Amino acid sequence: AVCSRIGALAAFFGSAIGVLVALATGSEPSAIEQGMFGFNPSLTVTAMFMFYVPTLGAGIFALMAGVITVAGQQALASIMSPYGLPFMTLPFCVICLPFIIVQGTTTIVFPVPLSSMTVPEDHLERFYCLKDGFIFLLEAIDSSKKSSNVTDTRTNLKKLTKKSSKFIDELSQSLHSMEVNKNKDAKKGGFKLCGKSEDKNERINEAASQIFVAIEDDSCGHVKLRSLIACLRLSGLDDKEGLHFVGLVFGLLDLDMSGALDFKEFAAFCAVSIALQDIHHQIARFADFVDDNHNLFVDLDEIDLALEYLGEDHLSPSDREALASLMGGNEDEEFSVLELTNLITVAKITSLVEDYHLSHIK
Repeated sequence: AVCSRIGALAAFFGSAIGVLVALATGSEPSAIEQGMFGFNPSLTVTAMFMFYVPTLGAGIFALMAGVITVAGQQALASIMSPYGLPFMTLPFCVICLPFIIVQGTTTIVFPVPLSSMTVPEDHLERFYCLKDGFIFLLEAIDSSKKSSNVTDTRTNLKKLTKKSSKFIDELSQSLHSMEVNKNKDAKKGGFKLCGKSEDKNERINEAASQIFVAIEDDSCGHVKLRSLIACLRLSGLDDKEGLHFVGLVFGLLDLDMSGALDFKEFAAFCAVSIALQDIHHQIARFADFVDDNHNLFVDLDEIDLALEYLGEDHLSPSDREALASLMGGNEDEEFSVLELTNLITVAKITSLVEDYHLSHIK
């Protein structure tokens, strides 16, 4: 239970399955009381949630394997008892093996690669990360199809260099750092940290309001890019290439093309910045998973293999063509994992900005 709650629950239910099946088949009560029918099913059910992502399909596999393990144990006990030999964990090994060998022959369960096997919780997190990553990727492809200027998208992509990608993490923490610095001088007319609120958007707006007042230009109700960059530099974010990324986000948020952000636009900037770190890490993990041979490059076949793993259809011909066009190559070329990560990040930023303005700016 310390390492994995899912593993602990699997062991408990596996043992319970063993006891119930043993009772149902009329096994000796003394053997049941001694735990003879709980150990092997417990191992088998736990193994199902280790070798497969803990989904409903894995639960069905675990139930089947647990029941069959009891039957296998009873058979092995009958065969080995005349020779005075204990069956030990042989039922677990014999029954578990066929359920593991069927990997890749069914879409009911999702196998976990041995090289990345850790604990069920991590397997589940990576699985949903992969699913979300493909949602982000398909959104980027759909957005490019609707866009009349794919060149602009590629230009924005090139602005996100390796340093800029690292800067995303720093940017998502900068607003909090600026806010804490203001809070230190609260008694001198500074600003207090926003109070605890159940509404996340309200907390973001409160924090944005405090920072906006501190950096707005001459109390005119607007923040220009130079003022924002100056404050970021005061917070220790002085990477030149990374600040290009700030300019990119700033331009996306400046929907009225005024060259400055009003409070609602700045609040959107805060919301996007706070979400950026998690989004970028999630997309990076997705790209790393798709990179099957870990050479830091992916091709369309690797993307299709990952989709197949999830039980999804391959990319359509139009999607393959659109993605290749976005990456500036053709369908036979490999794409840099970093560039793919940045492409999806830019598209997700744009989507977040559009959603935020649609729901908050009237």
